[in-house]
Amino acid sequence: MSEATPAVSRTVVTRADVARYAGVSSAVVSYVVNDGPRPVAPATAERVRRAIEVLGYRPNSSARALRRGVSDTIGLVIPDSSNPFFAELGLEIQRLAAMSDRAVLMASTMGNRRQEQRILEDLLGRQVEGMIVRGDSSHRDPLANLRVDVPYVLVDTMVPIPGQRSVGSDLRQGADMLVEHLITVHGLTRVGLI
Repeated sequence: MSEATPAVSRTVVTRADVARYAGVSSAVVSYVVNDGPRPVAPATAERVRRAIEVLGYRPNSSARALRRGVSDTIGLVIPDSSNPFFAELGLEIQRLAAMSDRAVLMASTMGNRRQEQRILEDLLGRQVEGMIVRGDSSHRDPLANLRVDVPYVLVDTMVPIPGQRSVGSDLRQGADMLVEHLITVHGLTRVGLI
């Protein structure tokens, strides 16, 4: 016999609620939350922070992004999040982004160009600060047909794409180095590739 999960009542706490609780204006709450543009007396700021904690207020990051024109968010587009290479790439990008207080929105195209275009347009609509993109092909720029007003870099490209920032691997040089190592260090004379 299973019990029904009780419905969770979700009341969104607003900036006005925090202002009423702290006995200040909504503008003062905004100044405390956004660290400016006007200074707030330390005692008043502490009352506002206490009200935020008691009420469980969460600033609307979408509204903040709309107002500022940026979201402190980086978009990461990969073909397959279950691929260990891209999973590790995603984790490392998240780690580095966190060091500068940025979040990463990661999406997988599943190798589908239409899905890739939808994801790219969605990320641009979310006001991301920049994008790191590995499209469904390592030989083309998936953003070429979009109006892109944020910096982006293409990753895991096999050949440089003229006029675009890209990071890739020189697989030929890597293979040469591997074979050289096997011959000179391990004395192998017959090397096979599977």
